Amino acid sequence: MGEHAFDWLREKAIGWSHTPPVNKIDTHHHFVPPFYAKAIEDQGGDPSGWPTPRWSSLASKLLMKRVGVQTAVLSVTAPGACILPDRQRRAQLARQLNEYAAELRDKDPRSFGFFVSLPNILDTEDALAEIKYGLDTLHADGVTLFTRYGDSNTYLGHPDVEPIWSELNRRGCVVFVHPTHPVDTNPVNSKLPQPSIDYPHETTRTAMDMITNGTRLKYPNCKVILSHAGGSLPYIISRVATPMRKAPDFAVSHRMGTTHDKTMEAFRSFHYDLALSASPQVMDLLLKMVPHDHILYGSDFPYAPITAYPAFLEELESYEMSCELRDKINFGNAMKYLRMLHHRIRELEETCTKAGVPVPAFGGESLMDNSLTAENDSGDASGLLDQAILSTTTSAQAQQHSPTHHTEPARSHPVNSDVHIYSPPVTETEIYPSTPFEPHSNVTGMGAISSVDESGRPVNEYFGSSSAVSLMRLLAKGSGRPHNTTIRNIAEHTPSPLSRREEMSSLTQGAGAPQSKFQVDELLLPPRDLADHLLDCFWDRIYCLYPFFHRQSLQDAYDNLWVAREQPTKPLSNLDIGLGNKNHSGSRSIVFICALNIIFALGCHFADMPVHEREAAAHTFFLRAKRFIGLDILDICTVGTVQCLLLAGLFLQSTPYPHRCWHSIGVACRVAQGLGLHEAQLDDNVHPLEQEIQRLTWHGCVMMDMFVSMTYGRPTMTSHLPSVPLPACSEAGSGEDQSPSVMVFYIATIELYRILDSILSDVYQVWWSKSSATPGGPTAKQGGLDVIISLEEKLFEYESNLPSFLNWTKPMTPEPMSAKQLILRRQRNVLHAR
Repeated sequence: MGEHAFDWLREKAIGWSHTPPVNKIDTHHHFVPPFYAKAIEDQGGDPSGWPTPRWSSLASKLLMKRVGVQTAVLSVTAPGACILPDRQRRAQLARQLNEYAAELRDKDPRSFGFFVSLPNILDTEDALAEIKYGLDTLHADGVTLFTRYGDSNTYLGHPDVEPIWSELNRRGCVVFVHPTHPVDTNPVNSKLPQPSIDYPHETTRTAMDMITNGTRLKYPNCKVILSHAGGSLPYIISRVATPMRKAPDFAVSHRMGTTHDKTMEAFRSFHYDLALSASPQVMDLLLKMVPHDHILYGSDFPYAPITAYPAFLEELESYEMSCELRDKINFGNAMKYLRMLHHRIRELEETCTKAGVPVPAFGGESLMDNSLTAENDSGDASGLLDQAILSTTTSAQAQQHSPTHHTEPARSHPVNSDVHIYSPPVTETEIYPSTPFEPHSNVTGMGAISSVDESGRPVNEYFGSSSAVSLMRLLAKGSGRPHNTTIRNIAEHTPSPLSRREEMSSLTQGAGAPQSKFQVDELLLPPRDLADHLLDCFWDRIYCLYPFFHRQSLQDAYDNLWVAREQPTKPLSNLDIGLGNKNHSGSRSIVFICALNIIFALGCHFADMPVHEREAAAHTFFLRAKRFIGLDILDICTVGTVQCLLLAGLFLQSTPYPHRCWHSIGVACRVAQGLGLHEAQLDDNVHPLEQEIQRLTWHGCVMMDMFVSMTYGRPTMTSHLPSVPLPACSEAGSGEDQSPSVMVFYIATIELYRILDSILSDVYQVWWSKSSATPGGPTAKQGGLDVIISLEEKLFEYESNLPSFLNWTKPMTPEPMSAKQLILRRQRNVLHAR
């Protein structure tokens, strides 16, 4: 996604215009894959009592963008693989976590690195094997250790941990130390969760264990990062070290086994991340006691309350320090040690360069310009990620500059070729002629900009924030290049009320008498073989996605059209099911004839004919149908009328008339409400089939209303109404026990559109009028990062609960497929695309 678009999304999602420069390396950033969360849940939850948060890579990237993180080094927090009681299962879980993290890193190496997760390190062989696999095979950036292992106080200075330290020291490894729960898991009180105070103390205990046992100085090649600014270590170290300075024999008499100088040397050898620890008091203490190149940025996402991240960011940004020191803390210090990430990005750039793929430059330079060589171990802030990739410093001047824009290589996501209904057709004027009352729009029924409007006609249509047109306005506004004609016509030209009135007045004078009711050719059927083919195309490609009327009834009514007068016809239903019942069938029903012509028009999109002939034929059939759509059809307030108008809306999405599509669906919703289809509970005497079809029709109204409202960025007509019960999973009135049924897709789509309703209201806020907006703007909840993450969690849960034949993450049925399986595959692809 381009920088303009991402900034637009950020402002919608976060509601906070200030964003720090995207240059940080987050060394304390957790990931919680679903299988790990399940493992914790199966064991009764985290022993610390802290709830396991829902997480996704998208949630991580949103947080990273919000706090200005370029790269996050992923790690698994406690209890990690140690949550499992069985040794073999612990090793398997650690391996699964590492391969999952490596896959995330490989998909987006600019955004993610990772630290190796280990099984219980007291299982020495297992831990050493995972270290070797994680560093040599997966090329991780370091290793995660917890502060304590086993059922007793076995901290990281214990002799049993020596083999692990020896191997890590041999490799010169980065070691990220994260606290875990103490042996006693009883909280101090119910209002004080363990991680709040016990985690920092656990970090202090393990650090002091390593200092006093000499472990830290014995293995100096390890770069050891202590979480949360070292817990209480910077404060408590003087309790041990100061008496030694005044009385050197104190160490011997109290069996400390070390001296003041060695204690302080070991203390200063640690690195300290600032996760949830950037208050002025902590910063003062660290900067006075710790080498400045040993302080690293960290967030602790996603385990802290959502409001903690911007709060600690503001404290860090408001703390007075030099630009040089700020850059060291944000990214420079991490760049010196996480070489694996640096080399990985260099290899990525070299591969792209050799393949002729342009490499996106951040800050105007290439990553390769000033990269750190393997031999460079100096303390300057260069190496892993060159300053060129990290957009800017955090000086006052840098915070005021305009963001640097870059162009990334286009990423294409192939969509199954079966889905074509919403592709805008060729819009030559001979196929879609322009009229004075209905001028051509360069915005299609899908809300996309289709062509350049050379006529100079002002556009008098509103497109809100969730529409593609709105995004194009933003891109046009933000770019330094001249706007193209299409964007300029949409974004800039707004006619004055007077000129618009004068134009309409001149057009209406002498408009002529109304045309005669209906022409003979409007009631003619195409040849039988063509009609059957078009109807089959509709059933296979459209109805399986929008089954809001009874298929068998319409098929029977269609078959009856071809029966000679003296021949018996198929019996039709008296129930109020709309298209295909006795009232909406035959050549005498304008609703049925209108709907049938639209069905033919929709089927033309997939017919076996050349593309230009498809468009012409589709337009011809729609013109036949259009003559019936007027005040006359509105006098027929039936379920069939609603279904006919929804079909018209479907077709109009492929035309350059967005207002027609909008009005057609809007009228369908109004007629449906007039019939009471929005009522959750119908009368007891309503036939089950009648009730089922009416629910299908109403949900069709809601979905189409929701879709066009999103597409055009306008308020819906139906979102405020109570939800109508979902239709049954079996195809209405089919009389077959089908498994799986194509109707399952329709129900899954309804559930997805309910999430879309939340997205439109909470993120885009299209329901808010300008007049009702408060002076302070939206509340913190509306559009906040917590809302975005909550919505993403809903989508994740939705995806997880899909049946296997609709879930795009599950393997598909191997070829060859039956006709039913092809439809299911098409539904699966469409659902994924949505």
